[in-house]
Amino acid sequence: PLLSNFFQRVQVLAWSRFKSVMEGHVQSLSAYVPKAVPEVHPHFVARRYAELVASLRLLRPQSVEPMLSNILRALRSEVERLFAERLARHHTSRKSQAAFLINNYDLIVTTL
Repeated sequence: PLLSNFFQRVQVLAWSRFKSVMEGHVQSLSAYVPKAVPEVHPHFVARRYAELVASLRLLRPQSVEPMLSNILRALRSEVERLFAERLARHHTSRKSQAAFLINNYDLIVTTL
């Protein structure tokens, strides 16, 4: 009881900073422009996304669960948009587009 107000204020400060950092991640994904045609193997963004989400799901504090879910939802939709609309479309054949998407989603699912 003595330190509960202190810890509550620390949580509010930490959460606001965490939220701004995660919103920066979402914005950087939406602004990402590929410089070259991506290979068919998994993109580095897929691995980084999967590892970040896996660690956040592992830590998942109950007090911020709804807010964390909203951030993860926005991040997931931006990653999906990046893969499907900006990276896979650089491949000329439908087969290589499908292989690119399958490889990336397989990496994400395997990591999670």
